[in-house]
Amino acid sequence: MKKIILFSFLAISSICFCQVPDWTETTCNGVEYNMYTELENGNAVILDFGAMWCGPCNATAPELQTIWENYGEGTMGVKVFDFLIEDISANQADCSDLISWESNHSLTYPGFANANVSNIYAQYDILYGGGGIPLILMFIPNTIDPGASTLAYIYPENLSSFDQLAEVISGILSDNAFWALDIDEQQSNSQVDLVKIVDMMGRETAYKPNTVLLYIYSDGTTERVFKLEN
Repeated sequence: MKKIILFSFLAISSICFCQVPDWTETTCNGVEYNMYTELENGNAVILDFGAMWCGPCNATAPELQTIWENYGEGTMGVKVFDFLIEDISANQADCSDLISWESNHSLTYPGFANANVSNIYAQYDILYGGGGIPLILMFIPNTIDPGASTLAYIYPENLSSFDQLAEVISGILSDNAFWALDIDEQQSNSQVDLVKIVDMMGRETAYKPNTVLLYIYSDGTTERVFKLEN
């Protein structure tokens, strides 16, 4: 049975201090992810809920791919997850649809397409959405209490055109001490010296496990470091 999901074009102005819903999902190639684990590990998490028939979803997916690539494809503290709800005919999407979707847009960030995706979408939509897609949410992690992580962005706040999405999200990530490095800077880090380590308040410190730290190098580049230790 087909269902209709309305496009969501209006910014959501209210802030919801809600418990971030947890989820555990497995990609079509068998890799399992958990929302709270990603947040506990210090990762900013971007969730993209969309459908193949949705025009804005097709426009924003490549922008999220840009974010994924600019932040080291998950290695620099930013994770992106794609939840494909429906296929081109508004039926429940499956793995064959996801493969086609990823191929059409050259997507490499993790994606999910199964019967539970709609349930996960419903949990987030009732808290942060307006019943439409795409619903794109970005959370800044609370490593101690992942359910209390901060909702930092809801699509399409601060956005006048689809091709601004990567720029807007990158700006918010930078404001929260998540920095993308270009290829030359990433390569140079292996050839420079560590000058100092500072905490998120800018205070110089030594290495600490389970703490978000900023490593400042002699060439002026900065790396955000979080190492989880039991």
